[in-house]
Amino acid sequence: MHRYLMSRGIRNVVLESSSIEVDRRARRAKTDRLDGGRLLKQLVRHHRDGEFLRIVRVPSVEQEDERRLHRELERLKKERTGHRNRIQGLLVTHGVVLKPGRDFLSRLSGVVLWNGASLPAELKAECEREYARLRLVEEQIRGLEAEQRKRLEGSERPELKQVLALARLRGLGCGSAWVLVMEFFGWRGFRNRREVGAAAGLVGTPYASGESTRDQGIARRVTGECVRSSLS
Repeated sequence: MHRYLMSRGIRNVVLESSSIEVDRRARRAKTDRLDGGRLLKQLVRHHRDGEFLRIVRVPSVEQEDERRLHRELERLKKERTGHRNRIQGLLVTHGVVLKPGRDFLSRLSGVVLWNGASLPAELKAECEREYARLRLVEEQIRGLEAEQRKRLEGSERPELKQVLALARLRGLGCGSAWVLVMEFFGWRGFRNRREVGAAAGLVGTPYASGESTRDQGIARRVTGECVRSSLS
């Protein structure tokens, strides 16, 4: 919707919803007409006073598309962990400890339970199907990692050069450097180091009362420039 309105020459901004003031002291009437009126008043106040509402920086179609690869890779890695845990969880209920390695199927066929019996047929079949899904996910992970390496080889794109530059730092691999550039430094505009920390969820919660001033620890905070973090 934002991109459509902009293409029609209509100035549009995307607001961070948590910055919109809501009266929580009592139950209140809520309709689209009333919500629109309240939002309009807050927009007027924002343009009059400034910095009242937080504006979300919207990436271009190309910038948003560049984040697909590493986000899919992150999701597949979580799925891989789920398949592994599922297989080991099914087996441990029968007292069998067996990790799903490359020779998993041959070792599964030779499993003998504590009483000398073989694994139940349906349990064995489910483990085999789960293992097939695990192998498929692992194959896709290898394919995406190979695609990342291919794009980095001899690329002249500025964001990929940033990835290579970050990857030269000690303790930072290509995978982490890719995420940092595509989610943080490739298209966002940070004004200070606190906004960088906010994007990563590393901003302390301030506490100031009287002569006592301290941080209460790290809290999840998002600024107008920092909408989402892929780091955890």
